[in-house]
Amino acid sequence: MREIERVREILRGLSSADLSLRLLDGKVAVRPSSGKATSLPLKVIRGRGPEAAGQTSANAFNLFIDAGPRLAGALKGAPRRAKAVGTSTGLLRLRLGDLFVDVERPLVVPLAVRRGPKLQGLSGLVAEALVVHPTGEQLPSLEKMVGICAGALAHGPSVAQIQKVLARLDAEQILSVDRSRGPRFTQYFAVQVGELLRLWAREYRPSVNRSVDVAVYVTARDPDAVLALVKRSRLRGRWAVGGPAAAQLWRPTLARTPGVELWTDDDAWEDAIKLGKAVEGEVANLTIRRLAGGRQPLWFAHHEVNTGLPVVSRARAFVETAARMGPRLDELADALLESIA
Repeated sequence: MREIERVREILRGLSSADLSLRLLDGKVAVRPSSGKATSLPLKVIRGRGPEAAGQTSANAFNLFIDAGPRLAGALKGAPRRAKAVGTSTGLLRLRLGDLFVDVERPLVVPLAVRRGPKLQGLSGLVAEALVVHPTGEQLPSLEKMVGICAGALAHGPSVAQIQKVLARLDAEQILSVDRSRGPRFTQYFAVQVGELLRLWAREYRPSVNRSVDVAVYVTARDPDAVLALVKRSRLRGRWAVGGPAAAQLWRPTLARTPGVELWTDDDAWEDAIKLGKAVEGEVANLTIRRLAGGRQPLWFAHHEVNTGLPVVSRARAFVETAARMGPRLDELADALLESIA
């Protein structure tokens, strides 16, 4: 089920005989059976834990599409600072002029049936390649896609794995397929980049990467100065700026660059940890991470150089930022997504 369809299902489930909620042109139309209709901009919040309760916007219809029970509890106990809050668990809180609603009732939203691999690991590389390396209206052959997906890596996903990912994207209606000439001549085309990135972001799980992280404090006045220091240090090996700092480099949105994060291989790791002193995360201004177990540095496959720094691709920067919780990171992720799609 595509996200927009899930949004519509939740709004339909939250509606009642006395109140209709419908998605129209990116806004939620709130129509009581008596009284004035109102439209609010829709804000989709994907977090499911209680910490996501702090992401609401005052003048939006805040819809938590994957809410867990602890999040619903946090929302019920939170002060009313938003005009509208709805969750996939059946909680609806509205404060619009004379309209006050505070109800919770069982809500059954059809589960998305996934037909194919999650966009993680090598499968995520397929999604990244489709965004970073536009192939025109029609995708090249699966054999050529192997090299495109591998990018700067020696090995990427196989033909079979790419085919499974594309078949899943077809089922999700994120791309179109022409099978009129038979299975051996299947053609894929018309990738919907925005939908693809949102799907990848929903399925991206930092824990799957099994990374080894170290938090470091380096002598620098701000994150931009940290980046300048890293740039001057000429680290060996393969490395790239990642996370929200990468998103800010690709699409400057925030007044202050977020904390700097580096993806490194073993050689770059050894150099990077010498830039400062290992400290607790709260006071660190540089986070250095590498994949555990000698696994391939997937973050390097489609990196690019920005202001003299290797940076993860725009697509991966969006996904890594969208998976985080933090002040204004949703704004940063949305701005980057808009610039890509």
